[in-house]
Amino acid sequence: MLKKLFKYDFLWIMKTLPYFYIAVLVLGVCTLFTNKMYNTNLTVLAWLIIDKIVSALLLFACFATGITTLIRCFLRFRNNLYKDEAYLTHTLPVKRSALFASKVLASFAACTITIAVILIAYMIPMSAVKTWQWFKELIDTQTVLLGIVFLEEVLALLLCIFAGVIIGNRSAKHRILTGVLMGALIYFAVSQVVGIGLVITFVANSGVRLLFQESPDITAAKEALKLVSAACFVTYSISCAAVYALDNKLFHKGVNVD
Repeated sequence: MLKKLFKYDFLWIMKTLPYFYIAVLVLGVCTLFTNKMYNTNLTVLAWLIIDKIVSALLLFACFATGITTLIRCFLRFRNNLYKDEAYLTHTLPVKRSALFASKVLASFAACTITIAVILIAYMIPMSAVKTWQWFKELIDTQTVLLGIVFLEEVLALLLCIFAGVIIGNRSAKHRILTGVLMGALIYFAVSQVVGIGLVITFVANSGVRLLFQESPDITAAKEALKLVSAACFVTYSISCAAVYALDNKLFHKGVNVD
């Protein structure tokens, strides 16, 4: 049943996002074209202006795509569990844990696809000055760890947003304000846990302090960055698991449907 729930949640979230993805990728190709035209016509001011405009449009499109993805994840969670759709949702013969897990998985999958599309859009213009070998060399241990940590940050943000919705809807009054404040407070707590983990890593390992030197050794800096990424991975994993457990427990206690 979780598979079916995931399917419907994911398709609802992704309903309008492909249009944003197309716009982002098209602007990525346009940026590649304008970059090449400017590089071959350095004395032509018009190409410089066009290149800057198209690059700004690409940045704006990526930002809009990311925000839209988060908004649709929020709307799916709220509307399907707390608004008019909730009357049907809560009559389904499934556990509440499955309902919650489906929303989290679908939202995280949609956010991951959005991030991948944005990365591809920026790799397209970069291919004008970077070789395929450069992209291959970029995929090393610390880069992969940093990517995983970034995805964990996105997951933590989603869980904090859902926590705000759950707590806000359990409030008798000022639901929106309560939800926003509690979501922000929980996100701040997650940030503090990660920050404490980084401080402990900094104090416990002298190699990490190399990152703050004026001209650090490249090899040593990479090893230090790998250690920092690993520390972030552990702290984010613990934080996400804790917030997920909190959300799931609060959701199990009951839902006030509008």
